Amino acid sequence: MLDINKIRAEIDDIDNELTKLFERRMTVSEQVAAYKKEHGLPTLNATREKEVILKACERLDNKVFAPYTEKLYTCLMDLSKEYQRSINNAEIAIGFQGIKGSFSHEACMWHMEHNENGYRYDVKSYPTFDKLCLALLNDEISQAVIPFENSSTGAVTDVYDLMLSYDYHIVGEVCVRVNHNLMAKDGVKLEDIKEVYSHPQAFMQSKEFLDKFSFTQIPYKNTAISAEFVANSDRRDIGCVASEKAAKLYGLKILEHNINYNKNNYTKFIVLSKTPQPRDENDKISIITKLDNTPGQLFNLTKLFSERKINMVKIESRPDINNPFEYVFFIDIMGNINDDNVKAALEEIKSCNKYFKYLGNYKKYEF
Repeated sequence: MLDINKIRAEIDDIDNELTKLFERRMTVSEQVAAYKKEHGLPTLNATREKEVILKACERLDNKVFAPYTEKLYTCLMDLSKEYQRSINNAEIAIGFQGIKGSFSHEACMWHMEHNENGYRYDVKSYPTFDKLCLALLNDEISQAVIPFENSSTGAVTDVYDLMLSYDYHIVGEVCVRVNHNLMAKDGVKLEDIKEVYSHPQAFMQSKEFLDKFSFTQIPYKNTAISAEFVANSDRRDIGCVASEKAAKLYGLKILEHNINYNKNNYTKFIVLSKTPQPRDENDKISIITKLDNTPGQLFNLTKLFSERKINMVKIESRPDINNPFEYVFFIDIMGNINDDNVKAALEEIKSCNKYFKYLGNYKKYEF
């Protein structure tokens, strides 16, 4: 008969050895960092990383562990790169979707200004959410700032769906106050406008104002890109909905200020990374789970948090694209992942449900 105490003792012995080897590996990475700094080499060496992963998988006696080994070594090398950057005071490449003057750019700048890790940032912009996420996957950037939810119109569904597709960690949260303005080129009057360009979310958040007019609403990639388009156009019958910063940046005149119906309109942005950033001050956790389609499962989930006195601050469902009319749940709770009570709750959810994905533990944005 199996003795669970003996098994756990063996795991403890293995973990002790792993910790010593990890410390040894990180110490050696200091020498790698020094060499790269001396010779002006970049922190990332993608070819070398692929070779290391391939060799590790080839050494396995049981090839069933190959995909897990790949994940382990990817994580190890991401941690090594992060450490090398920190001791070399290297630049961290950070990306956002859109262009300067967008709310995403504003959130990106706020995150950079309020970081406490001593990094210098190299900011990069991408035209779509997909390209931003691919840039993070391919190590073009180390962090991505992306909109997640608006206080007036709810979830940014495209981003929710991307979180199901990529194994990224949420490492930060930023909230930006969003005030939309109707603007056009200098000399264009309100009655001249026939078409208005902006992001669909901006149209939804400004619906009450826009419905008073007969404007044709043209969906565009981003509020700031809309402003840039109008500024560069020769037409005198178009306008856009964007921020005051975008108006100043692209030389447009604001015809109507603060047209969003909710005057406390905020967009929450999340900061994504391929590796977690555990800190004692982290107090918010995000997960995704899929419940068994039987009576009482959602009640049991909320009861679990209630009994453990864990504050669930959000739950939102999204369609499971692989199973028609079935749903996954995005859940936010308050707590730190190193808390035994929180850890036990998450383990119970993981063991009892069809699907579980840990998105990250990070510091909640404080207004």
